[in-house]
Amino acid sequence: MSIVYVNGDSHSAGAGIINGYCFADEDPRYLAYGRRAHPEAIPHTYGYKISKTLNQGIFLEAESASSNDRILRTTKNFLEQTKDKSKIFLLIGWTSFEREEWKHGEDWIQVTASGTDSVPEEFKEKYKDWVTTQTSKTLLEKSHEWHDKIYQFHKYLENLKIGHLFFNTYTSFDSTKQYNWNEKYYKPYEETFHDFLIKNNYKKIDGQHFGGDGHTAWSKNITESVVTQMSWFDKKDFPKNQLTEIKKQSIITKAKTKPFTGLIR
Repeated sequence: MSIVYVNGDSHSAGAGIINGYCFADEDPRYLAYGRRAHPEAIPHTYGYKISKTLNQGIFLEAESASSNDRILRTTKNFLEQTKDKSKIFLLIGWTSFEREEWKHGEDWIQVTASGTDSVPEEFKEKYKDWVTTQTSKTLLEKSHEWHDKIYQFHKYLENLKIGHLFFNTYTSFDSTKQYNWNEKYYKPYEETFHDFLIKNNYKKIDGQHFGGDGHTAWSKNITESVVTQMSWFDKKDFPKNQLTEIKKQSIITKAKTKPFTGLIR
């Protein structure tokens, strides 16, 4: 079975689409799901829409407030645990470069430069001090660092012949140094997910995230790039009739929750 594996931050997890929830456990009906994407938001995400357009399976591992450290770690874990890698396609939206993850026992803590993250008591001073060190200079340094790290991961995937398409969700790389990504990185130096949707007049539903209409527009924008890199996909079957012109206006869409029928596995 072929599968589209999606990883990233809140923009890939469909944050805000269901009653403003970023994490599944913010909804009392899905406490057991923890920080994963809200199950009812998934069908509205760009990753789900692309997988269905191409009639592929989907595995969504994106998580709100995720760092690139987490995205890289969990993607590598997924690949290590998957025996048949011949029909895996990785679709990854890389996040802001200043974010980090810190080890906490058997778990990991995701930290952002917002200064508002909830961290365990023993990390509060460390987090406070870390936030104060986040400057435009350190952001630029981390952008260069992640530029190199992601390129090395791209070359690793190419060596394994694993199809992939990367993009940036919010921040583009500094353009003074550029790599040849062989069309496997969507506009790494020019345009992000956020830039594209703002340019096309899509509105945010909670001040930070976009609704299902924005996800639909992004899916239409990058599906052909996905097909180009999906080696096993028969291009003759590409349903171009399903990809219509992207409208430059948006009705704010916030999906409603469904009656609780038990946890979906």
